[in-house]
Amino acid sequence: MILHLINDSLFIERGLNHFSRAYPNTPRTLLVTKSKTLKYLQFEPDVRLHRIRELFTTRALREIRSAEAIILHSSKNVGFLISLLAKRSTKILWIGYGFDYYNLLAKQGYEFYGPETKALRAVQHPLENRVTFKQKMYSLANSFVMRLAFRRIDFFSPVIREDYNLCKVYFPKMQMAYVPWSYGDSLEESVYSDVLPTPGPNILIGNSASYTNNHLEVFSMLKDLDLGDRKLIVPLSYGDKDYRDYILTTGRKLFGKSFMPLVDFMPIVEYYALIKSCSIVFMNHYRQQATCNITVMLASGAKVYLSRKNPYYLNCVNRGMKVYAIEELANDSSSLFSLLSESERSLNRKIVQKTENIEIIDHQTKALVDVLLPAGR
Repeated sequence: MILHLINDSLFIERGLNHFSRAYPNTPRTLLVTKSKTLKYLQFEPDVRLHRIRELFTTRALREIRSAEAIILHSSKNVGFLISLLAKRSTKILWIGYGFDYYNLLAKQGYEFYGPETKALRAVQHPLENRVTFKQKMYSLANSFVMRLAFRRIDFFSPVIREDYNLCKVYFPKMQMAYVPWSYGDSLEESVYSDVLPTPGPNILIGNSASYTNNHLEVFSMLKDLDLGDRKLIVPLSYGDKDYRDYILTTGRKLFGKSFMPLVDFMPIVEYYALIKSCSIVFMNHYRQQATCNITVMLASGAKVYLSRKNPYYLNCVNRGMKVYAIEELANDSSSLFSLLSESERSLNRKIVQKTENIEIIDHQTKALVDVLLPAGR
């Protein structure tokens, strides 16, 4: 039996469907949440707990210790603790979401922010680095559990292979083996058609109102350029309110009517239709983020700029995609508005279609189950 530690997110049911096709036995699910209502899940988990300490109840322990394999869908304190409560013979897989392991990397000194963004964040959140004695003790306890869990968890599936390599640099004693797997983001059907779309004139900047977008550094590069009739489309519908308000004020001040922020949630079809009016994309994250947005734009023929500090830049290069480093614009921005050739656009689209599809995910899931479960079970 495979036990899935799940969360109330959009991706879980899609992921469980992959496992159901690869392993017909009905998966068991365990959810730990303080919330009384479920936002995204359309089913009731087999075991639903409201506090971490409930993991030590007879019911929860029976579920954990009877599992032949456990899959942690993102892992923070709960997942790490479950890995330590499981039997030694139980195989454990951690499917990383990004935020879970990047938060750990940040504590090890990994830098997410450009100089302007870092300065702004320090002003808007001055107390963030002040830690009380209680918080320090709690952090030390969590770090101890994490170190033990890193030795106990058998396999790790981060979003991309390059994230795994990065974790190995910051956590050299990490013993988890890498296995490829993903939920399969809900890309548009048009991404898989043979029709190569014609990109529009606009510019897409970032994917959210998060400091990790480093909007200010991009604004500084663009503020003195002639944008012509181009619109700067800047999604800000979720994230930090103070940061969003500052980006709204700064964007309007620098770019006037050319600045087009998206502050309200939009249906996904409408959102994709709007961002596909962009032929230039700036995703200035220093960490892997917004991969679905980037993939859609690459498949749509846009010219995508990523930071070299972002592991996803290397991932795209390793797959043979035509992407550009934002850092190259520091000395020469004369080619910023030049577009991809038709052959380059077609190449990127074909690579997306070849490397990101449901057949690949189903194959990876079958291979993963074969690794987690002994033959014949």
